[in-house]
Amino acid sequence: MNGVPQLDAKIGLHIREALELQLEIQRRLHEQIQIQRNLQLRIEEQERQLKMIHNQQESLLISRLANQVSIAEDIKVSIAESLGNTTPFPSRSTS
Repeated sequence: MNGVPQLDAKIGLHIREALELQLEIQRRLHEQIQIQRNLQLRIEEQERQLKMIHNQQESLLISRLANQVSIAEDIKVSIAESLGNTTPFPSRSTS
């Protein structure tokens, strides 16, 4: 029966080592989850910034396009007036 307490001590040591290992793994997993959360927050912030930049660029492009269309219309009117026409060039029709 002398071997039983020694066996119990070895089992206890193995259990303790397994529990310590489990705690270390849980700690590392928790750290990884925190890192992933932080990365996700950074990704979401960058997405918001990119959407804002895209919307600003889109608005600028639309504004410039509208300005160019307005200038083109002014040029058409000016040319028509210089040629003595009272109406600007007719718009192209698809028919």
